[in-house]
Amino acid sequence: MRNRNICFIVLFSLLLVTPAIVSFFRSDNDEVNIENRKSVEKPVFATDTMENATIKQKVACLVNGLKNYCADYNRYYEDHFVFRNQMTKCYMAAKMRLGTGTMGKSIMVGEDGWYFLGEFYSNIVSESMGYRPFSSDDMDEIDRNVLQCKSFCDSLNIPLIFVIAPNKMSIYYEYFPYQAERSASRYDQVNELLLNKEVDYIDLKSLLLSNKQGGKPLYRKIDTHWNFRGAFIAYSSIMNKFISYCPNMRLMTDSMYVKEDAMMYGDLTTMMTMPETMENTEIFYPICQSTLVEVPTQRECDGLQYVKRSTTSDAKGKMLIFGDSFGCVLFHYFATSCHETIFYQSIGDVCFDKEVVLREKPDCILVEVCERELEALCSVFGEHQYCE
Repeated sequence: MRNRNICFIVLFSLLLVTPAIVSFFRSDNDEVNIENRKSVEKPVFATDTMENATIKQKVACLVNGLKNYCADYNRYYEDHFVFRNQMTKCYMAAKMRLGTGTMGKSIMVGEDGWYFLGEFYSNIVSESMGYRPFSSDDMDEIDRNVLQCKSFCDSLNIPLIFVIAPNKMSIYYEYFPYQAERSASRYDQVNELLLNKEVDYIDLKSLLLSNKQGGKPLYRKIDTHWNFRGAFIAYSSIMNKFISYCPNMRLMTDSMYVKEDAMMYGDLTTMMTMPETMENTEIFYPICQSTLVEVPTQRECDGLQYVKRSTTSDAKGKMLIFGDSFGCVLFHYFATSCHETIFYQSIGDVCFDKEVVLREKPDCILVEVCERELEALCSVFGEHQYCE
């Protein structure tokens, strides 16, 4: 009996210790992130101390460094422990298939087959509901940054337009599972600020809300982004304003596109680990195709990851776009409206880089930021320099 207890203790200890040991020596490159988000990076214990410090100060510095390292490593371990992906996949699949409610922090299940991002991603729910507004200091910082960009472009005589791509729940709140009284959101705060400034800005939220009654959705049910129809409405409004500055550019109308239906996956489907779930989506193909002059590749410079896309067509003018994932379909349309269209898609942030503007010498510039990443407007524009 005693030997059996000892064996049980040893076995149980191994079960507890083995995952930690494997996680410690395993490379981050060996695992695949199934949750469609950036994982916590493995911390590095810094042994540097002050050069002229006393022994007591060095010891205190090392102790503080060890405390910070332990806290950072705990967060890293929670995000990378062995079998995490497998257990997460099983849990999500069971939760969705059994219909036991929403996914809470990650994914929220709405009405009529609509899915939404949960609070885990950029506090998207509370921000959209108006529960986490920007502070007055934040708004002052956004004001300064936007005016700084405009002033720089004005000095080069380059028209600049700002747009914010709304969250899906901001447009289709009636399908959101949590219905409650809403206050002014961060979008509403920034929208009011920009509408009252001497900047070119388009309120896409009002535009999309006024166009959603036609019966055809403007956002995808199983994805966080707008669909081709929603993006085309945004594109038309933006392009109309650009043409007032650059009349040689071409406004592509609805009749200049071929429409086809296709079954498509969604990013929410990926996060739910249900790849078999697809939806029928109407796709707009331009009759006048642009030519890709640079294959989209992910790069990194000064810690900023971005994807650069560049195309040419037989139209006139050159457009530079700073944006995020919502800008991908917009780029698809702008690429046929201008002779050259360059898209810097930042990953996890939105930047306006002066060095890029000076190097590319565009005829016009579009800055697009999605509602869930509005905090990026609090950052100083132009601090990153893109590498070639």
